[in-house]
Amino acid sequence: MVDNKADTYSAISIHSFLINTAKFVSPMLGGFLLARFGAASCFLVDSISYIPFVFAILAAQIKSVSNKYLLKNTNILQNLKEGFTFAYDFLPIRYVLTLQILICFMVMTHVNLIPVFVREILNGNAETMGFLMTASALGSIIAGLYLILRKQATGLVNVIAYSAMVLGLGLILFSRSNNLQTCLVLIFIVGMTNTLTLAAISNFVQLILVDETKRGRVTSIFTTGFLGILPFGNLFFGGLASKIGVDNALFFGGICCLIGAILFVKKLPNIKNLISNIYVESDLITQPNRD
Repeated sequence: MVDNKADTYSAISIHSFLINTAKFVSPMLGGFLLARFGAASCFLVDSISYIPFVFAILAAQIKSVSNKYLLKNTNILQNLKEGFTFAYDFLPIRYVLTLQILICFMVMTHVNLIPVFVREILNGNAETMGFLMTASALGSIIAGLYLILRKQATGLVNVIAYSAMVLGLGLILFSRSNNLQTCLVLIFIVGMTNTLTLAAISNFVQLILVDETKRGRVTSIFTTGFLGILPFGNLFFGGLASKIGVDNALFFGGICCLIGAILFVKKLPNIKNLISNIYVESDLITQPNRD
């Protein structure tokens, strides 16, 4: 939908910010409606909320797609194969999608372990749970604001690498803490860096995709790696927490994330070298560099 390639970064950043703002506001609104009017009111408001967005979609003006962007092959399996082959062979995309899958499996599942952590480690209640989730969502909003306010679209690989490292370290420290105030600070960092890393990966993938015929398929791989991996991660960490404890399960996830981030950092010089010409072709920079 975005004509100017350089505007893609801003569009995705705003999209991420809106999603995480909704994550922050919606639970509070839902809790108020549930307490005052009952569960039925939540479903009613949710249903009504779709109406303005339907009109917004219908009002969107999208230019017709050029024939050069249309797939010549109508074989679905062949098209899927080409998409996976492209994502695997193009090293920058392979590296960032691998890191994304690792984070979604090892880290994002922490959200479903928080209630157990609150009960068993913090000896808290629903109010404690609310504090932690609010702190995490607030961190996500800060991450979204940071991406929107960044002056340049390039340099995202650095954001991805070091944000993922802080994410893993933050989850490790969170798993070792039993003090609510400390946990609030750490879960804020986890929420912020989790959103920052995944949103930066989404931005990065869109920016370096110069072959429009591959965009839909690579984006689908990203979405599958994001949503498709979560149920398996929840299953794995639910079982792991029952065996070794929720704190140790979170610690394990943080360690795996940190190791993955360190390995990604080692690939940075190679990634920057491969994408510098793409940035020039997209008019994001005027000459090749290693950022």
